[in-house]
Amino acid sequence: MSEKQIRLSSAPQPPNRPLSALVPPEQVPTLYNLEHWMFFGEALNRLFPTLQSYNGKGMVAEDWDQLFGPCEAITDIAGPFSESLIRNYPDAKVILCERPFDRWEPSVTQLLKSNFGPVQNFIRDWVEPLTRGKGQTSYVENLQKMLLGWTRS
Repeated sequence: MSEKQIRLSSAPQPPNRPLSALVPPEQVPTLYNLEHWMFFGEALNRLFPTLQSYNGKGMVAEDWDQLFGPCEAITDIAGPFSESLIRNYPDAKVILCERPFDRWEPSVTQLLKSNFGPVQNFIRDWVEPLTRGKGQTSYVENLQKMLLGWTRS
């Protein structure tokens, strides 16, 4: 089970429905979908004042519905945005799974090291600009911004 899980549907659900049945198949590959990462980049710019790209516009439910509207539940990738999502969907059910710090810290440390190392920075600064359209943000750049914004770094 994921760290944070935010249910976005207020419609009644069948009992004992598995979580895997709640997410439309087209939403599963978010990690590999450039349009989703561009959406996250804009959300990051609107929500996290510690980022240089912060514009203070904020996010409303209609904004989130552009990406998560077809979903009945979202996990993992939505965690950094949980404050905005909870504020915009006050009737949503939130399931928070807590992990012991001594088990959680090594995995987060590895995540941070693997996303802020010289290889990722090379990809962000040199490879991705060659492979994306002008003005488009990159996967690596937005993942780094997500981690920095979430931790308020």
